[in-house]
Amino acid sequence: MFKLIFLTLLALFGYRVEPTPARLSRKLSNREKINLWVYRHQYELLLLLTILVIVVFVLALIMFFPAMDNYNNRFQEVI
Repeated sequence: MFKLIFLTLLALFGYRVEPTPARLSRKLSNREKINLWVYRHQYELLLLLTILVIVVFVLALIMFFPAMDNYNNRFQEVI
């Protein structure tokens, strides 16, 4: 089970196990490698960003709106 999870994580982050032929082109710079990785994983990053925005939005709502205790006390006064 651990091996399956480990290989899945390696595949998710773009690690390739199969051997590749010798590269005759120039080496990529670090910036180009990062851009290529971001391009490959843009949908996963978009999903994480969306989840993060939703969590921040919910926390902002919790912080800016008052607790329900005040409303419950007022309802008891009316009854």
